Amino acid sequence: MSAEEASMREHISQRFAEENSIFNTLRVKLSTIMHHCDEQVIDSEKPELLTEISPEYSRTNTRDRTPDTISSEEITLFSNPRFLSDLKYYFSLFGLSNSESAIYASCIHYYNEDITKSILSQSMQYLSPKEFDEALSGLKNRGLLETYQKLNSKKRLVTYYHLSKSPEEMIRYFTSYVTDHLLKMHDCFEKIDEACKESDLSGRKSEVIQNLIFLGVDPKISNLLVALHQGPLSDEEIVLEDYPELHSSSLLNTIRRAITAGIVCSQDVKHNTNPFIRQYSLTLPLSEIAANILLRHEEELDMAFSDVKKYILFKETKEYTEAGTPATPESRNIDYYLNSGYGKKRNTYNLPFLEAVKDVVTSHSDPGIIPFEMELVSPYPARIRAYLFKIRSMERTDFTVYNALIQIPALSTGSTAEFNFEEGAFVLLGGYYPEKDLFVFWDAMCHSVITSYQHVLSIKGRELLKAEKQGICSYDHTLLNGQEEHVTVARSEHLKEALRYHYLHHLNTHGSSSNDTALEQRENRILKDLEQIIRDASLKYSLDFTWQDVELTSEFKAAYSAYVSKNKASVEFYDSTAVIT
Repeated sequence: MSAEEASMREHISQRFAEENSIFNTLRVKLSTIMHHCDEQVIDSEKPELLTEISPEYSRTNTRDRTPDTISSEEITLFSNPRFLSDLKYYFSLFGLSNSESAIYASCIHYYNEDITKSILSQSMQYLSPKEFDEALSGLKNRGLLETYQKLNSKKRLVTYYHLSKSPEEMIRYFTSYVTDHLLKMHDCFEKIDEACKESDLSGRKSEVIQNLIFLGVDPKISNLLVALHQGPLSDEEIVLEDYPELHSSSLLNTIRRAITAGIVCSQDVKHNTNPFIRQYSLTLPLSEIAANILLRHEEELDMAFSDVKKYILFKETKEYTEAGTPATPESRNIDYYLNSGYGKKRNTYNLPFLEAVKDVVTSHSDPGIIPFEMELVSPYPARIRAYLFKIRSMERTDFTVYNALIQIPALSTGSTAEFNFEEGAFVLLGGYYPEKDLFVFWDAMCHSVITSYQHVLSIKGRELLKAEKQGICSYDHTLLNGQEEHVTVARSEHLKEALRYHYLHHLNTHGSSSNDTALEQRENRILKDLEQIIRDASLKYSLDFTWQDVELTSEFKAAYSAYVSKNKASVEFYDSTAVIT
């Protein structure tokens, strides 16, 4: 910029400043910012607001690390203030009020240090004295804060506050609350589901609305969902149960909020008197909307517990059985962790699994409990113990990889969890991808021991696409520990075939649970079962069966080839694959 242009701009700015004081204020602030943008000033002063945040403290990276890693790097809430706002939100999910959450998160700033009321009040200036005192009393009544008094250096009696619970005790406390709250939410969902199965909902509208509100749905939107449950309605036909005289603009605003949330949709319909009338309807059945809301709550709490354990520095304490003798790490059945504390949450992924195989099931346990046990008719496994988890897309890392996450918050450092292989049941380790109605089965023997509080099961995106297209598929891959794992993927309508195939592969890879079945007997059973699978599937699609590390005798191959030839099918045996068309 030339000196003449600079002089002209200064003249214009001064002229506007004389006429408008706001412009003058902006000009002063802009000059200050330009001063800080001077390279020489930045190099010499390094203003705090312009200091680049280190990538190692980014939120994404922090979530991917373990509590031990964070502790070794000595990252505290002071080094990343963003953690503090996260903790406030998470504690509000765990049942604390907003003011209690803010005070408790601030107390964690100091961890084991004692702090005075004046220090706390400085960081809580937006709270009135009454709100501040009520929040402190609430935390004391909950047993989360303790107080004591002592003389300071000026011989004045001062009240000090400190955390009354260790991080482990804190997690157990919030786990207990969340578990009870989730069980109540599941009860509300079951009442909604039961009411929706009735032909007429008019007698239970108020009950359903109250249960939706308990699940966290806005009262007006809850009324709207119940009104639209029977079928599409125009805005003139919609009458909210608890708001019969609601103004039209308020009603339309409620409808817009429901459309934004993706639970209500609209369409233009031709009418006799009017060219078009806009009608509104539910995007999903009311019971499914309630189930999705419940699942979102569970996923949000999963993330909250995971992050809280990362953000709070856990101090490892050694346990001793005798003087000077360290205790050995625990090795417990995974059922102990999944059915205690927060792991006690009810599992809704067992329901679609049961629905797909119900005609071959003779008895089963509660579908909401992990593990889910079933007894099946022959030739299916006599007893199945299923561990099913939700499959999620890992969009932040790789669009082609999907993961099912086994979370065990109660698993302490050095301890392990093992799947329950007792009583001769076939352990089925699987995942459910609800967006595509796909089931994935991993080899439970390859994941029999879990050593961390988060255990990841992966599935390739192309295998999900293949199963979605042809109904069922399988593949082998090598795990990081060197083990070969066989994975089966299937749509729900082909779940019975996939279950039998996965079980047969398990028998040939790991043997029978009784360990007294000879290879010849297993081959005969495979032949008998696969004959049925071919009869069921030959007209639908081609099956690609992979027999990794399975010794098939020449007699078995000959008998199998003779059968499929007789039934106008073809089979070709390769090194480890039998392709049947």
